Amino acid sequence: MNTYLEKKLFKKYPRLFQDKDLDMRKTCMCWGIECADGWYTLLDQLCHCIEEHFWNKENHKLWKDNKSSIDFDTFKQDLSKTEYARASQVKEKYGGLRFYMTEEDDYVGGLIRLAEGLSYYICEKCGNPGRPNRGGWVTTLCDKCKNENDGV
Repeated sequence: MNTYLEKKLFKKYPRLFQDKDLDMRKTCMCWGIECADGWYTLLDQLCHCIEEHFWNKENHKLWKDNKSSIDFDTFKQDLSKTEYARASQVKEKYGGLRFYMTEEDDYVGGLIRLAEGLSYYICEKCGNPGRPNRGGWVTTLCDKCKNENDGV
């Protein structure tokens, strides 16, 4: 993914991508997002849904634990200290998106599987409808991008 779009995702979802600057012995996020730009919107929507889920989950737990005497500023500080599942690798493999996390519950696992399944119908290069090619290096491309790749 180009640097501009990658940084846009990193800035928009800092908690999800907080490991991006760690050493390669600790995470594969050190290599960034390893797919083309066409999946940017798919990744943006996936990350948004994951963040919303964790926010609601943490928000609910902290609210439940502190509901008798809640101070919103303290509540926000407590929320920022909570352990948070993080993306550990985002890449293309066999023509499809792969999105790995340090941990996931059933809901987040379902979101990820849905996005990975949708990626086989979205051109990785431009984001238009596409399909995996047959033979050679498997990629998911639209007809126009496939012809450009083939040099036609």
